[in-house]
Amino acid sequence: MNIRNGCLEDAAAVVGLLEQLGYLETAGSIETRLHQLISHPDTLFIVAVDDADRVVGFVSARFGGRLLSN
Repeated sequence: MNIRNGCLEDAAAVVGLLEQLGYLETAGSIETRLHQLISHPDTLFIVAVDDADRVVGFVSARFGGRLLSN
């Protein structure tokens, strides 16, 4: 298993994973959201892929705020 940055081409695989969790989304809606995530400097979208580069998991995160500030 490898971890790599996610891309728009991963939308269909993400839809399949979300369906397993009971979320019904379209590839188009996920692609739109992925585009927003990938283009924003404060977000992270990574995928776990198997040896055949099939997406088997993903993480998205948005960074903001600070625990401490000077």
